Amino acid sequence: MTHYPVRQQMNEPSTLGVLVMPYPVPYTGRISVVDATDVEEDGTGTVQGLSQALIRAYIYLDQDGSYIDDPTGAASVLQIGETRADQDGQFELLIPANLN
Repeated sequence: MTHYPVRQQMNEPSTLGVLVMPYPVPYTGRISVVDATDVEEDGTGTVQGLSQALIRAYIYLDQDGSYIDDPTGAASVLQIGETRADQDGQFELLIPANLN
């Protein structure tokens, strides 16, 4: 874990303390679609990576703005990550390790 000092310009020198940030958790995957021009009778077909797809990650928040894991109790959402897929549909999304 890396520690970075936090400083802010003021009339008098002031140190706000040390900000400790955990490393993010990488979430990887591939966005793909079935080629609609090449679908067999059983629904299978040629799978192609979706180039440059935008991927966003959100967390659910309750009425007090606290994280909850139940979408039915959510009052809002907060975006916590964003990335784009490469030419083959592969992506890596970095998710904060601790949301508390």
